[in-house]
Amino acid sequence: SATVTLRVGPNFEEMSEADTVTGIVTDFALTASGLTHATHYVYEITVENDVGRTATASGEFFTQYDPSIALLPSDDPAANVANLSVAFAAAAQTQDTVTLGEGVFAINAPLTVDGGITVVGQGWDKTTLKQVGAGRVITLAGGSKLRGVTLTGGAIGTAWDHGAGAFVEDGTISWCCITNNATARPAGNNNYGGGVCVSKGTVDHSVVAYNTSAANGGSSF
Repeated sequence: SATVTLRVGPNFEEMSEADTVTGIVTDFALTASGLTHATHYVYEITVENDVGRTATASGEFFTQYDPSIALLPSDDPAANVANLSVAFAAAAQTQDTVTLGEGVFAINAPLTVDGGITVVGQGWDKTTLKQVGAGRVITLAGGSKLRGVTLTGGAIGTAWDHGAGAFVEDGTISWCCITNNATARPAGNNNYGGGVCVSKGTVDHSVVAYNTSAANGGSSF
C-alpha cells in the first residue's frame, strides 16, 4: 500500500496539503479546492510506500479564468503580470470582459491587452495598475478597451518608444486616470507621450496629468 499526497501553494515555500489518498493505489485522483481563478500555483505530489520509500513529482499550473469573478491583486508583481496575462489571453478567445477588483496591481513588466477584449476596473480611485519595474504600464491593441483604472509608474528609457502610461496601438481608454508616468530622451532620440501615446483610437472622459516627457507631449501625444 502507499500514501499519495498533493501539496499546492503560490510557491514551493508556502505550499499546504490539499488532498491525500491511502491504500493499494494503482489509479488515483487528487483534488485541490479553494483556489483563486486565473492564478499561478505550484504543486508537489509525494508517494510513500509502506516500507518508507518515496517518490516526488512537482510542477506548476494556472487556474482557469472565470469572467464572472473579479481578479484581485497579489502581493507579488510577477504573479500579477502572469495572472493578468492569463485572463487577457482567455478573454481574447471570445472578445470577453476581464473585471479587475479593488486594489493596486503592482506589475514588474509591461502588459498587453489584445484581441478586442474589454478590461474594466472598479473606478480609477479604486483600481490601479502600477508599474514597479521597467517600461510602460500597458499597451492596447486589436480594438481593445480599458475602463475605470489608474495607470501609474510607467517609465520608458529606450529610444523611439512612446507612451509610458499607455500606448494605444488600436483601442479605447475611458474613465481612467493616467498619472506619474515618464519618458526619457536617450541619446537625443525622441520618446513621445509621457502619459499616453495614441496611434489609433481614443482617450475619453479621462484624467491625464502629472506625467513628463523629455521630448514632446508630457501628458499625451
